[in-house]
Amino acid sequence: MRAIMERLRRTLLEGRYRWGYVVAGSTRYGARTIRIVIYPPASSRIERRCAHLARRWLWVSVVTLVALVEVVAASAGISHFIVATTLCVVLLIGLVLLLRASSSLRRRSLTITARHNAADDDDVDGAAQYARLETIAEELGELDQRYDRNELSWRRYCDRWARTYLELS
Repeated sequence: MRAIMERLRRTLLEGRYRWGYVVAGSTRYGARTIRIVIYPPASSRIERRCAHLARRWLWVSVVTLVALVEVVAASAGISHFIVATTLCVVLLIGLVLLLRASSSLRRRSLTITARHNAADDDDVDGAAQYARLETIAEELGELDQRYDRNELSWRRYCDRWARTYLELS
């Protein structure tokens, strides 16, 4: 049970992967895109957490507003408008602080994007780049899983992360 809670806490604070994140999607016309963001290997856990929370801050803010406005307004006897305004200001300050804390990490992060249109047979370069990034994302995801299963030491994990970062930069 403790391992599950630790994994959940890490996922909420740092995201699915320690090394960065992957965003993949497709359009209704068959174009697929993939974007990989790899954090610098020497980044601290605090920097990665701030970057992840800044990315997710909109959802955190919406959930916080919905959950707290009614409760605080009813319990404190204050109007909903004042409570909502105060919470918005506090959440905006939190976002600014997270963005400032993660600005150095975001600046040093490596971002690579590829797009492939499945309907375009001439898009050989796009298909190759997309497949390459898909493979890199799978390898880094597997790297994270192996570390979580204690098959890799932290040093070996960081070495592979650094090698990928350097190869792509």
